[in-house]
Amino acid sequence: MTITPFVVATDSADQTEYQSYAELDPDHRGSRSGGQKWESGAMIPPGADDPENAASRYPQPPYPVDLLADLHAGVLPPDVADHIRAHLADDPQAQSVLDALDRTVAQLSGAPVASVPVPSAVVARTAQTLDSIRSEVSSTGDGTVAALPTPSDRARRNRWFAAGGIAAAAAVVAAVAISISVVRTPSTDPPVQAQPSASGTIGDLAPGERVALLSVLGRNDVAPFPSEAALRRCLAANGVAADTVILGTGPVTVRDRQAVVILLGTGVAGRFDALVVGPDCATGNPATISRSLIGG
Repeated sequence: MTITPFVVATDSADQTEYQSYAELDPDHRGSRSGGQKWESGAMIPPGADDPENAASRYPQPPYPVDLLADLHAGVLPPDVADHIRAHLADDPQAQSVLDALDRTVAQLSGAPVASVPVPSAVVARTAQTLDSIRSEVSSTGDGTVAALPTPSDRARRNRWFAAGGIAAAAAVVAAVAISISVVRTPSTDPPVQAQPSASGTIGDLAPGERVALLSVLGRNDVAPFPSEAALRRCLAANGVAADTVILGTGPVTVRDRQAVVILLGTGVAGRFDALVVGPDCATGNPATISRSLIGG
């Protein structure tokens, strides 16, 4: 998709159309009131970090393109942004710049995203994890797994895959391959029935049970939590850092207990931190059922 250069403003004297920011009148691009120069690349106007200095904190029109771009991006302090919006009418070219930014954002958001192949190192690491789990499941004879994802789940996962990038790609491939492998593993032995401890936690999950937790990979079902914020509070109660990547969530049944599994990223391809909690997990109540590291 070719993005057509946008028209920022039109000079009333010679009807010249400016095709980019760089072609704007230099005084408009770099000047502020009083002859001061705007420093290109600054995120906030000079003096904006000094609330006591109103004269330098609140720039006056005409506004440089850099400042208008920061306004459009929402990175200015709220009071500075409000001041500039209140004076946009005093800068004839300001609204043209903002309109051009709107058009550019719209064009970029509609541009196709080129597919990127999964790096060979990620593929190799994921294959190693699959072989390790497949061997572990086969040696124990434990083939108990949760239900495979429904078509709607797969469609939702595909959308997540497209938006999630390379790491998500490797994770989804691992989940599908593991699920198929475990389902095909014959077993006549009943699963190990470890009893919950007094604290409500379960001992080590059997290999098949750990693999089954990957069935939520790519899903974003926060139920029974009322919101993602509530889910994050549950994670905080379990000592999970706020910036930890969530790879999938969803309800599961573990040893006849209703629970929620939250798959967390570990920073290593093919390795997942699977946290299983009760539906009452909240601040001050981690409700931890199990926590397992799945994969190499």
